[in-house]
Amino acid sequence: MMWGSAWMLGVMAVANASTTADRIDSMQRAWTQVEAYCSGFVLGFHGETGSALSMGKSCWEKSGRIRTDTRSTSGDIVEIRSDRELWYYNPAQPVVLHVTASEEFGIDTKQVGRGIGELVELVASSSEVRQMPSAEVDGRETWLFRVPKDSGTEVIVFVDARTRLPVALELRQGGHAVMSYGFLNLEINPSLPSSFFCIEALPSHQVVKLDLDP
Repeated sequence: MMWGSAWMLGVMAVANASTTADRIDSMQRAWTQVEAYCSGFVLGFHGETGSALSMGKSCWEKSGRIRTDTRSTSGDIVEIRSDRELWYYNPAQPVVLHVTASEEFGIDTKQVGRGIGELVELVASSSEVRQMPSAEVDGRETWLFRVPKDSGTEVIVFVDARTRLPVALELRQGGHAVMSYGFLNLEINPSLPSSFFCIEALPSHQVVKLDLDP
């Protein structure tokens, strides 16, 4: 009887490992089908006395372009980054900043802002990832993966079981959440024209251009 129990526990452990590997493989396959995405986001930093939240919308393209519109009391703060180019606008200031960098300038921003892709890679590349019990979030089955980092620190990645793509993460220290990030109303492969990745300045605004060239 004891041998039978040990055998059963071993089978359960192997089955669980297989499920974890299968789910990670399905995440990676789903990510390869993503050429672009847009989503709302909520970024939270949590402390003993409360939480500070930031909200907005972000759009990413596999070619290496990302636009982030962050809500503020005076309007949306817009930041657009691509390969060797940056646009920035804060409605509190009547200035649009446009920065470009030459090929000789030692920076590489092609993979900037992958967001979802970075979470897929975080789970897939960890040798210590552990699958946690699934949860229901907004009425949908959600997989949870625990990725240990430094001592006492871990990342929990939430994955939509239907789309097989990450929808949130939570950074925990000592068992308490200190930072969280959620993707809202995720839209896969939207049509994003080139004009979406630049800023049309108002007539009353000045465009400040800066070229970075050694």
